[in-house]
Amino acid sequence: MPVRWGIVSAGKICHDFVQSFMDAADKQDNEVVAVAARDQSRAQQFADEFKLKKAYGSYEEMARDPEIDVAYLGNLHQFHLSVGKLFLDHGKHLLVEKPLTMTHDESKQLLDYAKSKNRFVMEAVWSRFFPAMDFLRETLTSGAIGEPKLVTVHFGFNFDREDVKDFAQSAQHFLAVYVLHFPLMVYEGEPEQVHTTTSKNKHGVVNSVAYTLKYKEGMAQLYLSVEVATDSQMLIYGTKGKIEIPENHWTPETVIVNGVKHEFPIPGYKNKDDRYNYPRCFGLFHEVPPVADCVRKGLLEHPLMSHRDTLLMAKINDQL
Repeated sequence: MPVRWGIVSAGKICHDFVQSFMDAADKQDNEVVAVAARDQSRAQQFADEFKLKKAYGSYEEMARDPEIDVAYLGNLHQFHLSVGKLFLDHGKHLLVEKPLTMTHDESKQLLDYAKSKNRFVMEAVWSRFFPAMDFLRETLTSGAIGEPKLVTVHFGFNFDREDVKDFAQSAQHFLAVYVLHFPLMVYEGEPEQVHTTTSKNKHGVVNSVAYTLKYKEGMAQLYLSVEVATDSQMLIYGTKGKIEIPENHWTPETVIVNGVKHEFPIPGYKNKDDRYNYPRCFGLFHEVPPVADCVRKGLLEHPLMSHRDTLLMAKINDQL
């Protein structure tokens, strides 16, 4: 029996998530069956586009549907806590779009609530589930670059942000996980020191963040921005060499280890970006089978994107 998915919201990221789902050659026994929006007509339009069986005009209606196993929360992140609890109350497992919630305390509330309901929940850090990332983790474990000492990551886009007033639209809420998840994967535990520098628009909304994280084993220098386009490179420097993702680190297809290039192409997805709202979202499906596997096994979190890492990233961002 397939794992049945319900989509919470009919917005742009939900469109891309389902488009990626539909584009996947092998859905590995997963099925999108319903969408819910705050407006019935928007939900129906979404359902018609993707030929979904059901469209709901409220989140409450879909939460009560017994034929849904997992809810994908793509609604506004300031409502993830309340909407997440709603679906947990009705026995649904959760894949929650980034960020999980607005703060560390809210994230802990949602994760603890899910555990009390014996339900799986994961923050949707899809980057961790690409084949290239499996190879990167194996390379780190092998000792091919010695002991990691420095992680550097850039992630920036050039958007018009001067009139944005809502703090919930601050850059760290959209982009931070894309840079923070790398050092959390390389080093053990919490950083000993966290230093941040921000650039804000005229309303005080964060546009750019530079992080310096000091761990017992090494350091990380990270930069994210919605006001300047940067390269999308990730580097890990070790005592015996380095690992490089030369571009598109959030959807990696190439890993260079000590000068040797290793390719991990994503089959069947080339030249499909024109049907997506956001860059390279054809790769979103990579997080679906791992979630479904955990649900089938009765696990409450995925080891590659743990609750620990979600809480650590939220704790770091609370310092901004």
